[in-house]
Amino acid sequence: MSDTMKMIAGILGIILAAVGVGVVYLAPRIVKRKGLDQQKKVDTRIAENLTEEELAKYKSDGAILDVKLKGMALAVPGFILILIAFR
Repeated sequence: MSDTMKMIAGILGIILAAVGVGVVYLAPRIVKRKGLDQQKKVDTRIAENLTEEELAKYKSDGAILDVKLKGMALAVPGFILILIAFR
């Protein structure tokens, strides 16, 4: 691989990794701002055993986890590009 390709792969990797890690770090704010916890579906068997506060916390935690997983799915290709570029 040429030096130019390594540099491009490294820069792309750093950008992807930084954006993904930023999404993971800002997941609670993203969920709160977009109202994603209100859209979260909960199984009725679980919901019937929870109080209102517990149900709200359960939905919020689930939405935050979903956003964090999507952020990691964005960051992992960046980490792989970094490994390839700086080998």
